[in-house]
Amino acid sequence: MDKVKVGILGLRRGHSHFRNFLHTEEALVIGAADRIQQWRDRAAETAAGMDRSVPLVGEFEELLDMQPDAGVVASNGRLQMEHTIQALEAGCHVLSEVPGAFTQEEILRIAAAVEATGKQYMLAENSSFLGFLRYWRRWIVEGRFGAISMADG
Repeated sequence: MDKVKVGILGLRRGHSHFRNFLHTEEALVIGAADRIQQWRDRAAETAAGMDRSVPLVGEFEELLDMQPDAGVVASNGRLQMEHTIQALEAGCHVLSEVPGAFTQEEILRIAAAVEATGKQYMLAENSSFLGFLRYWRRWIVEGRFGAISMADG
């Protein structure tokens, strides 16, 4: 089976994705981008600690030029919608860190880009898997709180 070629944008929040994909047999990290040298240096140390060398660049366009199959968008939240659409249009499946988008219009633009490109988009929301939230759900399903009329997160 061919490995999925992965590119990572944003090496501060994206560092955990960088490290995890380096450990994933089915994936090959072909590059990562961040404008901040400190985060590129940390990623280089991580890769070197695994006897790996990964091209680290300053600009997202340089990363897209490497033609990844999939990309992690872990850039500044205000830029994530733009970066997501850019990656989709470049032919990448996208895993986006939160928030991904801030408005309904931005969400609809991402949805339209997914529809137009046929690529997959996933929002990396992980708080729904926190233990206490899973207990709350179970207690709600069991009726421990009675009828829920409103919830806010």
